[in-house]
Amino acid sequence: RHPELALECHHMVDAQAARAMHGGLQQGCNRRMRLVCQCIGSPGRQPPGLALRADRVGWRADLEAAIDQVLLRPGVGADRIGADISMQLDQCVSWPAEEPAARAAMELSVRWGARSKAAFGTRETQALFGIQQGSTFENLRRESSDRLQEIGFDGYAIGGLAVGEGHQAMCEVLDYAPDMLPVDRPRYLMGVGKPVDLVEAVWRGVDMFDCVLPTRAGRHGQAWTWAGPINLKNARFAEDQDPLEPDIPCPASQAYSKAYLHHLIRADEILGKVLLSWHNIAFFQALTAAMRDAIAHGRFEAFRRDFHARHTSNG
Repeated sequence: RHPELALECHHMVDAQAARAMHGGLQQGCNRRMRLVCQCIGSPGRQPPGLALRADRVGWRADLEAAIDQVLLRPGVGADRIGADISMQLDQCVSWPAEEPAARAAMELSVRWGARSKAAFGTRETQALFGIQQGSTFENLRRESSDRLQEIGFDGYAIGGLAVGEGHQAMCEVLDYAPDMLPVDRPRYLMGVGKPVDLVEAVWRGVDMFDCVLPTRAGRHGQAWTWAGPINLKNARFAEDQDPLEPDIPCPASQAYSKAYLHHLIRADEILGKVLLSWHNIAFFQALTAAMRDAIAHGRFEAFRRDFHARHTSNG
């Protein structure tokens, strides 16, 4: 099943692959999919060697035995990458954050948002999203939202969460943060998350997500199911002949027993990592499809209640 959106982190492509992708990622990948492009400018998520400056983000990377200075500036890169949705350059503070540090990052992100918008302009086939910042401070997120809407973006993201604050604190921010953003524009929660995070965020008005969790978990032997995550390394799966999720239309979910997957993971076979990653992606797709269906039929409250009744986050 092909994803409707694929996420690309700009610093990785800009430093290592952009030279080979003349015409952008679409041509470089030799396929057509919707692409969301984000630039990494946060102390909590930056690659090694990243330097945050007042007007740009830079890092040094060894490429073919040469040292290249790579710079990201607000508004630079969308044309070269060929993204359908580009994210403004922003700064996300680590957690916990004192209010002065959170304010400084929010104000820098707003300034970068204005520069990104000025460079991007208005386009018929590409969109630019602004990113709300403010850590866990409601007043800062309100100010961030108001100033971003004055600039005007095609969609709005909620940044600065899933950086260590925990599920409950994240939900407390989501109790008010999405409502600060326009209802007629997509609302994108960045870097989230576990299935329970997605359900609770949708309940609070979020439309879009991105997260490495499905494949990262798969590489480490963890599979997500409707009952919660399971660790296929555990000996209790050594004789379990049941598949992961027979109702999910994915070969990795239906055709392989937990016992065989347990063997692959314990033997450190790459096939085990591939199959669990494949299954996890299919599970998250099934979860989001189920949420869309519940919303369309006016029964999301019942879906949320049933989900919590059978799902545990303990793996």
